Amino acid sequence: MKLSSFIHIGDGLVILFGTIVHCSKNVTKVTIPAYVNKIGKRAFKNCKWLKEIRCESGAFVSKNGCLYSEKGKELIITVSGEVTVPQEVKKLRRYSYQNCTAILFESGGSITKMPKSEGNRNNEVFETIQNEVNKNNAKQSKMKEILFASIDALLKSVSAANKIEIKQFRDQNSYVLSVPIGDGGVDIDLSNVDIMQIKGALSDLFKLISDGAGVWEAVDYCKSHNLPIPMIGIKYDVIPRGTKKINKTFPGYLQNYYFGVVLDERSIESVAIPATVKKIGKNAFFNYQCLSNFVFDGTTSQWHKIKKAKGWYELAEPSVVHCTDGDVEMESNEE
Repeated sequence: MKLSSFIHIGDGLVILFGTIVHCSKNVTKVTIPAYVNKIGKRAFKNCKWLKEIRCESGAFVSKNGCLYSEKGKELIITVSGEVTVPQEVKKLRRYSYQNCTAILFESGGSITKMPKSEGNRNNEVFETIQNEVNKNNAKQSKMKEILFASIDALLKSVSAANKIEIKQFRDQNSYVLSVPIGDGGVDIDLSNVDIMQIKGALSDLFKLISDGAGVWEAVDYCKSHNLPIPMIGIKYDVIPRGTKKINKTFPGYLQNYYFGVVLDERSIESVAIPATVKKIGKNAFFNYQCLSNFVFDGTTSQWHKIKKAKGWYELAEPSVVHCTDGDVEMESNEE
């Protein structure tokens, strides 16, 4: 039996199935065994006497009095009084800075979220972290403004050239594009794209649609050209290819917090369903009040073979399913 398959208690550590779940608060030195691959969120709570951490596991890195995740993106715990956080660190764990008497951050850092403050009552340390988070958030907001302005200019030219009436949804952090395609459409999340990389792809996508491409052709194009389709749409939902069963989904107006757009505008009008789907559960599309149709990537025969629970689109009134070889008219509470 492998060491990682049972409980180990000793050397100040409690290890369960390869996860450190507890470290004694009086421990001063800790060695993380090679078989440990995870550290619980509260594992080092109140461990304020740590002076040394040795790491034999390849899942973590111990350096300069600190313990980091394997790639150095997350600071897990500090053991020294004064700490300098490298720029590659993106996250501070809840109790990561409880031993600090002073903390500094290398320039170019990207920590944008404040960890919970339990475990350290040093106001100077807390304020230093807060200032770093505020600075990085301000920098990120400025970069978003520049990105979104560039996207606005790009969309104005390519949509006009291809005569496509797109709709944009944006706030300070998010930018989603709703592109109508025939009786359906596709949403594209442009919140974190590289404008230079997607410039040609967007232009070609609009031309493809202008030339008569359907919803699923556009979906496949987006997937192959790094144009992200959000998991939760605003106007259009796309069920991923390979899905075999659709259980509960979420009507857009319930998810308005996700992009911070106006409530009345977050309403799903069309849903694209792949031919891989074999079953649709009860209330799968419950309360999709603005839903008008489905776009199915299969034949009418395949659509009829899908097992559909009674009330699978309760409180919604879609009128038609567009299939590859024709349309299927919807009936109330179809089974």
